[in-house]
Amino acid sequence: MNYECAYCGLPTADTDDHIPPKSIYQKPGPSHAPSVKACASCNHGASQDDEYFRDTVLMYYRVADLPQAQQQFEAMFRAVRNPNKRKYAEAVLRGFVEREVRTTAGLILPPLTGYKIDVPRLERTVARYVTGLYRHQLGARVPDGATVRTAVKPDVIVAHTPEVLGIFNRGSRRVVQEGVFWYSWRLVKDGGSAWLLVFFDAFPLLGIVYPPGKAPAERVVARLAV
Repeated sequence: MNYECAYCGLPTADTDDHIPPKSIYQKPGPSHAPSVKACASCNHGASQDDEYFRDTVLMYYRVADLPQAQQQFEAMFRAVRNPNKRKYAEAVLRGFVEREVRTTAGLILPPLTGYKIDVPRLERTVARYVTGLYRHQLGARVPDGATVRTAVKPDVIVAHTPEVLGIFNRGSRRVVQEGVFWYSWRLVKDGGSAWLLVFFDAFPLLGIVYPPGKAPAERVVARLAV
């Protein structure tokens, strides 16, 4: 039996799309992890983005050394060493870059190695997760013509923690796996909704669903009046 796809709306959904991918969780994964019905095209077409998302989260400097991330981190490096995933391994390695470090007085320190985020790709992936969670929690698809905007730079969100918590303390919250993934949401003015996705209690992401015709011109989610 087919269902309506949570993403495209076609009545051809015959797969389950897990949000986020199951590989982000510690094994055994949670039995109540959120998922939605999706058509094969929408689901399988995003598998590489899911893999990229997982790796980006795991290599974030606030996450990489956490004990609850080690099992998943080891699985990621097994995939990198897999000869059948050469292109994937090359893409991961290209993400590592050296960054200049300066003190507050302007003194240049030895460079640090970091992982460069592909922001547009992460925005696309997080928008899909928000779209799926919207369907999972609210029981309906994101309306046709609605706009999903995201903020995917965790350091910026952490710097505004009081403001973010002030928004979502008035919303609903669900812990999927303790220390690994929880999310919060609330309905906002004009029929929109705000979403906070937090991975490993260290990698927060924001999403806003704007009703049709209500999205502001700028892309900065942090300025949204909710």
